[in-house]
Amino acid sequence: MIKKLADAMELMILSVLAPAVQCQWGLSHAEAATITSVVFVGFLLGGLIWGVISDIIGRKSTLLIVNIWILVFGVLSAIKVAADDPSGKTFGYPWLLSCRFGVGFGAGGTAQAVTYYAEFLPSKSRGICLVLIEFWWAVGSMFGALLALGVMNSLGWHWYLGIATIPLFLVLFIFPFVPESARFYLMKKKHGKAKSVLKKIAWFNKRPLPQVGFFYILCDPLPRPCILFPHSVLKLINNSIKILPMKSP
Repeated sequence: MIKKLADAMELMILSVLAPAVQCQWGLSHAEAATITSVVFVGFLLGGLIWGVISDIIGRKSTLLIVNIWILVFGVLSAIKVAADDPSGKTFGYPWLLSCRFGVGFGAGGTAQAVTYYAEFLPSKSRGICLVLIEFWWAVGSMFGALLALGVMNSLGWHWYLGIATIPLFLVLFIFPFVPESARFYLMKKKHGKAKSVLKKIAWFNKRPLPQVGFFYILCDPLPRPCILFPHSVLKLINNSIKILPMKSP
């Protein structure tokens, strides 16, 4: 939840940062628009890369790296560079573009938070839970706008960028208390670790661990696996294939 809120705040910055910087540094409309554009270019590239990394090192580890990545570039965005350059175009503008690209690249990995969350949800409630989690994106967007109203006029946009990273600091304290996805462990055929995660979840919820059938991991030739099917579904598919009528040549 906090992760969604923090990510929404970082992207909400786009709507207020470009006009403020344009006014202070006398940027053209194209230069101001570039500040927003580089974030989404980074977002596009990050979305392609972080998903692959997540399948290799795990959801939790990827989200931790992504969170630190956005935090670092968010803080760097707030640093004043070359205060003796009043126009900002010589040093400040390229610096800001680079840092906001870095933020966008990290934000491309925030989709893994939804993947991580979904892999802990039962199928019957997964849809509604994934919809409800977007509520926190709306909260983050509104909080970002309210923060801009309270900070931009009095302290300036540098302080606004710095304060907006505070939720990302809070997220760091949560990571030690959350487990890796059990489904990821199944994909990596680490069944013991997967079972350990499920036991911890059952203990935390004060529920017995359900006795379920084994899961098969079906991998295709592509480097990114996989689809999980319960044994009963595979058996049904197998039986359906057996009863298909065969035509003689």
